[in-house]
Amino acid sequence: MSAVVGDRYVVISSDGHAGLPPDRYKNYLEKKYHDAFDAALPIQIEMTKAAERRFLIADINAEWRRGRERALSGAWDSDARLEVIDGDGVAGEILFPDGITEMNSPPFGGGFSMPAEGVVPEPYSQEMLDMAWKFKKS
Repeated sequence: MSAVVGDRYVVISSDGHAGLPPDRYKNYLEKKYHDAFDAALPIQIEMTKAAERRFLIADINAEWRRGRERALSGAWDSDARLEVIDGDGVAGEILFPDGITEMNSPPFGGGFSMPAEGVVPEPYSQEMLDMAWKFKKS
């Protein structure tokens, strides 16, 4: 069967990733979490980079990012995001709050981020924290 000229399709993307650059989440945390955030942020960034190396995508991501800075900023900039999805003909998106490619996983549990050693934010159990540190040290 051939499509009739003028048929339209609605495209919904189901694999979008969004989130702020990691250091910008601090403004949204209660002050009582700022010290934990400051301790966790360098760990999160290193763990994200380690995950890139472990998944053998660090070089691929670096090359892919080159020249796409504006488009990648669509992970946190709604104007840039609209340019990208409009350019792709996408009518709607399902977004996930993480991004190894954009290096923008939220702190304290989203994506590959991990809490600071000995600091247990509310959603974490001690068992999860122990697992995170075991993973980090391996």
